[in-house]
Order: sequence, then structure tokens, then C-alpha cells
Amino acid sequence: AEQLGVRLDEAEKDMTEALTLNPDQPAYLDTMAEVHFAKRDRKTAVKWSAQAVNYAPLNDNMIRHQYERFANDPFPEN
Repeated sequence: AEQLGVRLDEAEKDMTEALTLNPDQPAYLDTMAEVHFAKRDRKTAVKWSAQAVNYAPLNDNMIRHQYERFANDPFPEN
């Protein structure tokens, strides 16, 4: 589990860098939400996911599905 935590921290750092360059990229925002969801931080995951929904095309149901998942589903098993 410790190694997973380190990898999630690395992923968060990489996504922060990517979002600095492209702050309204829905896929990057969704990935940042996924990182926080994996860290069991629902509030932050939902915040990032809401931004992804905001920038996603109206026909992008995957981003909207992800938002519902982060808001309502149980956390992943590590």
C-alpha cells in the first residue's frame, strides 16, 4: 500500500504539472479526480471532477459518469 501511495503522489505531481500547462483539459482534470478518489479523498475528487464536467463537451457522457462515480461509489480496494 505504501508503494501505491508514493505512485499516487507522483501521479498527482505529474497532473499538477500537466494542468499548469493546460488547465481546462477535461481528461487531465478527470485524472486528477481519479488520483484523489484513489487516495479516498471524495471531496477533492468531486471538486476536480466537477471542473472536468464544466470543460467537457456536452456529449461526453464518460466525464459525467465519472463525476457520479466519484460522488457516490465506494472507494476502490487497494
